[in-house]
Formats: sequence, structure tokens, C-alpha cells
Amino acid sequence: MTTQAKYVAHMGERLGKRYDELWKELVWLNTKWAQFVQLFGSKPDRLALLNGTAPLFFRVVQDTLLEDVILHIARLTEHSKTKGRSEKLTTHTLPGLVDPRIRQAVSYGVKTAQHRAATCLDWRHRHIAHRNVALALGEAEPLGPVTLKHIRDALASIAEVLNEVHRHYMDGEIGFELLGQGGGAEDLLRVLDEGVRAVKDRQKRMHGGDILPEDLVRREL
Repeated sequence: MTTQAKYVAHMGERLGKRYDELWKELVWLNTKWAQFVQLFGSKPDRLALLNGTAPLFFRVVQDTLLEDVILHIARLTEHSKTKGRSEKLTTHTLPGLVDPRIRQAVSYGVKTAQHRAATCLDWRHRHIAHRNVALALGEAEPLGPVTLKHIRDALASIAEVLNEVHRHYMDGEIGFELLGQGGGAEDLLRVLDEGVRAVKDRQKRMHGGDILPEDLVRREL
């Protein structure tokens, strides 16, 4: 049975299909955020490694990945209906579809998530999705800072909304931040670290005159 079929069976078709897509969105968002934290938000030594190998490239990765996470949070917490536009898949779709017994709790959770994502929404409206002229020219109130705590709080709030629904219908919770990620940032860091060590060893050999044949070969990638 697919996850969609499972949720439809327990929640009904309209809620089940939307819930299935929302939890998948949040899983992917948490996955991207975990990669960002592993690269740029956990250990100073990791930043030093990145800056010592390809600083320009990793600055682009840092800015692009952070803006993508901010945009994704904004998408999940913005209003689902805008005048003259089609319905959007956001957490705001849930209160009107859930069991009336949990509607108030879900609605409160949605508002809390939107409040905690307010800075992300501002970044989306004035910087990422659109480039506000007054902001660009320094004539408007600057964007608020987006810290690790801002992102964590927003993700936790969105997860709580989905788990409020999940607990009621499925009698359990989803640990969105605990889902495993293989082949990610930590694997890249390990390869980079081994590569830096190999370069240092080669340089040491060459300075000492103990040159190996492979030291003179540079592979084209």
C-alpha cells in the first residue's frame, strides 16, 4: 500500500491526498536543511575545510541552499488561497478538512507556524521570488536575519501541525528530522578531508625528493 493510499484510507480522499503531499514536502525540506547544517552550521573545522578547498563554490552553495530552504518554508506556511489564483498546497489547507474535534488545535498550529516563518515569508516576497526596488536601493526596512534557530523553530512548527493531524488519525507521530540521509554532505566532507590530506602528503614527498610516479600525474575530471 502506498503512503497516499494509507492516508486516504484513514483520513478520507481530500485530506489524505493533501496530507500525503505535505508530509513528503516536509521530509524533503528537512533533508535539505540537514545538508546545510552539516556543511555550514555545525563545526568551525568544516567551514575551514570548505574555505580551504573551493571557497567561491561553497559560498554559492551556501547562499543558494539557504534561500531554497527559506523559500520552501514560505511555500508551506503561506495562505493557500489568493484572490484570482488557484489553490496552493500549504498547511493552511488542513484546518478546513480535518475532524472538527482537532480543527481548533490544527488552526492554532498553522497560525503559529506562519508566525515563526514570518521572516522567511518576507525574504520570499521582497528578495527571493521578487526583488524589491526600495530594498535593493537601501530605501526600505532591511530584511530580518535568518538564523539557525529561526529555521529550526519554523520546521518544528510545521512538523507539529502535521503531527497534530497524524496523531488523531494514525495514532502516532512522524519524526521528520530523524529520517536518515545517506550519500550526503558528511560523505562529501570526508572525501574533501581525505583529498586535502593526500595533497599535503604529496607536497611533503615532493619537497623531500621522495616522489612517486602518481605524484606527477594530474587527472583531468
